[in-house]
Formats: sequence, structure tokens, C-alpha cells
Amino acid sequence: MVVTGSGLICDSNSACSRASIAQKLGDAVRRRTELETLKSRQEKLLLSVIPAYLTDKVSQSIIANSSTARGLPGKNQKLFHDLHVQVHDNVSILFADIVNFTVLAAQLTAKDLVRTLNELYSKFDEDAQVSKTTATLFKNMQILEASIGMPVNRPNHADMCVLMGLEMIKTIKQVRVATGVNVNMRIGVHTGSVLCGILGLKKWQFDIWSDDVTLANHMEACGVSGAVHITKKTKDMLMGDYCFVEAKTDDPTILALCEPTYHILPDKATIVERTASIYRNKRRAMDICEDGNAAASRISMKAKM
Repeated sequence: MVVTGSGLICDSNSACSRASIAQKLGDAVRRRTELETLKSRQEKLLLSVIPAYLTDKVSQSIIANSSTARGLPGKNQKLFHDLHVQVHDNVSILFADIVNFTVLAAQLTAKDLVRTLNELYSKFDEDAQVSKTTATLFKNMQILEASIGMPVNRPNHADMCVLMGLEMIKTIKQVRVATGVNVNMRIGVHTGSVLCGILGLKKWQFDIWSDDVTLANHMEACGVSGAVHITKKTKDMLMGDYCFVEAKTDDPTILALCEPTYHILPDKATIVERTASIYRNKRRAMDICEDGNAAASRISMKAKM
């Protein structure tokens, strides 16, 4: 039996070639897996700051800008980035404020305060997911803004916004019990049109703007703790069964509507008594002020708050 040297060399080269191909295929599979993992992380990062319906457009903008940046300096480069501004009608807007947040911050250590806020906002995020809220924005340590009804219009968006507000009031009760601080939520809801888009070049923030957004902010500011303050437009769109109490306010923006506004509380049994008590206290403080004792009036109102 004769075995030529060339045959051995051919078999050796063939084996090396197969091993090289297998290694290259393995490397390609690993690189593809890594890219898919990075893409998934990027999508999750985008979803944490902008709504899902904008992630594809933003991703395309990132790729386009990266390609442009690799070209000649100044060529085809835009002075401003895309804002991705859209108009949405028939949207319910919610503003919420943590009442007595300053007292809470004074009584907790910085570490405990951050932990408490993280747990609180995490629960609010869960509530937003359940109610299909688009864009939950924390403006600062204590104010929350959210909107329901965009980009997909939902016929029950007003109910979803009110129910989310009522759930937030129930959630803050857990903080009240755990800390002993009389914290609560003051919530305002209005229904209207909004402009939405992305602000910022490197640090993005999805935001909404319009006169209706401003009005929703006023609804929160002149509301009462532990209640959802809604406009007549929102009330007319509600499908659920709620107990309404007409609100009273001296806010010029709300008075300009020439329409009543309403309070909704989680506990229907105490809503009438609670609201009447609130306005009796305010009326008593105003009477003291009218008697000329302005300083005593301010002290009285602070004590009641």
C-alpha cells in the first residue's frame, strides 16, 4: 500500500479548512448574538424614556446621524435634531402632586427618602402599564405627569386616567402608614388635545404641550388632597359609576371655562362630608382674614393644611 505525500497534505489542508470555517461560523454566531443582545438593551433603554411608537423612528435617526458623522465634517449635517412632534386629539391628561412631601423629606434620611420614592414611582409605573398610559414623566421629586389616549385612541381613556389617579391615592396610603407622615396625592385630570415630541440632544425627554396640558396642571394645583379633580369635559366622557361633588375654586384659568369642575374620592361614603369640611375650613380662614387678622389667618391655614 502506497500513500503519497501529496495525499496527506491534501487531507491535512482540508481538515484545517473545515476547522477554520467552523471557527468563523462560531464567531459569526457569537457576534450576531452579541448584536441582538445590544439591540435589545438599546430598545429597553429607549422605552424607558420615550413611548414605544417612537422607538423605531428614533433608532433610524441614531443610525442616520452616526452614518453622517462618519462622513466629511459638516457635510449633510443638520443643525437641529428631529423632534418627532405629533398632534393627538381626545387625550386625557393627569397631573399629580405629593402633598406634604417637604415634611416627608425632613423626617426621612436621604437614603430612606430615595428608597421610598423609588418604591412609590415603581408602583406608579406598574399602574401606568395596567392602564396603558403613554408617557409617564416625573418632572421633579414630587410631581408626576401622564397622558392616556395616544398614540392609539382608547374610548375609555378618561376612565383609565381617573382610575389611575384613584389607584395612586391608595398607593400613597401605604407610605402614610409606613412613615407616619400625613402624605397624600392631589390629582388633576382634563381631556383635550396635545402636542408631543422629544426634547434634548444627548439627554432625551419625551414631553407634551398644549393649553389643555396647562389646564390639567391648574386642575391639580387647585384640587384637594386625596381626590381626583376633573373638568366637565372629562366628566362627560366617563363611562364608569362615580360619585361626583362639584368643586369650588378661585383659579382664574378654571373660572374662565365658565363650567363646573368636580372631585372624585376613592371612598364614596365620605366624599360629601369630606368636601364640605374642606370648604368650611377655607371659609373660616377667609372670615378671619376679613376681620383684619391676616397673620392669624395664615397661621390657621398652615395648621389646617
